[in-house]
Amino acid sequence: MHHTDHFSVFDAASNPWEASWAALTQAAFALDAVSDDESIAPLLRRVQASLREWSEIESQRLRLRTAALGVTARIRVADAALDHRIESIGSSVIESHGGSDGARYKSLFPEPHEGIVALGLDSEVPAATLVLSELERAQDLPSDLTAEIEPLRTALQVSNRALVDRGEVYSALGSLQARVESWLDSAAILHDHVLSELGLIAKQRGLPLRWVDALAGL
Repeated sequence: MHHTDHFSVFDAASNPWEASWAALTQAAFALDAVSDDESIAPLLRRVQASLREWSEIESQRLRLRTAALGVTARIRVADAALDHRIESIGSSVIESHGGSDGARYKSLFPEPHEGIVALGLDSEVPAATLVLSELERAQDLPSDLTAEIEPLRTALQVSNRALVDRGEVYSALGSLQARVESWLDSAAILHDHVLSELGLIAKQRGLPLRWVDALAGL
């Protein structure tokens, strides 16, 4: 793991998601300082409600990002395991059962088995499933190839589960992205509303613009 950029806990927000949270959080603290003012208290409640939603979304985002990293790792491991099984079967047939030009090899691998190994897991699973089917229905299968059936079946089960889980995680991330974008839109509208309401209060009370800026977290 290489760190090319320095990270500090004092760094400012680096993206709209964090920047919007930081702006509303600062506004919440500023408004809370004068929350005994009946005109300010409703604004504070709305800002706090928005920040609670942000925290809920952020918690889900971290959970799903962790899940995505986990399933990516499982995909890589499953891919390596399935590659090994195909390589093992291909090598056994070539070395002991007629070579790459023999009938046994051709029935299992219409194309060179190295081509299956080179595929990504999504494409390798269907190809490896055909190999398994051929092994299961073959007559008088040599004992060394019979011994390959269960490990290949297990590798395929693990691979299929990892692919299903990846689909579920990425679908959930897509739904979460829509919620993030909705919150960002709402937060921008809320911040404008707070500014507008504070501006009206300032005008009614003859307060300076810097009072508005201070309470709005600007």
